Amino acid sequence: MKGHGQDACVALHVDDADAYYREWSEKVKVLRAPQDEEWRARTFDLLGPSGNTIFVMGPVSGKKRD
Repeated sequence: MKGHGQDACVALHVDDADAYYREWSEKVKVLRAPQDEEWRARTFDLLGPSGNTIFVMGPVSGKKRD
C-alpha cells in the first residue's frame, strides 16, 4: 500500500483505543491521534519499528473526550 511505511499496513481491533494510545504513544511515533470516525469507531495510527503503519481501532466509548 503506497504511502504506508514499508508498503504494509496492519489493522488491530482493540477494546479501548485510548488506553492503547496512552501506552504506545510514549514508545513509538504517532502518525495520527485518536479520533472518532463517522463509521462508529475510535482510531489512531502509529509507525511500527519496521516502518509500517499500524492502524488501531476500537469502539467509540460514548465518553466525552478532551
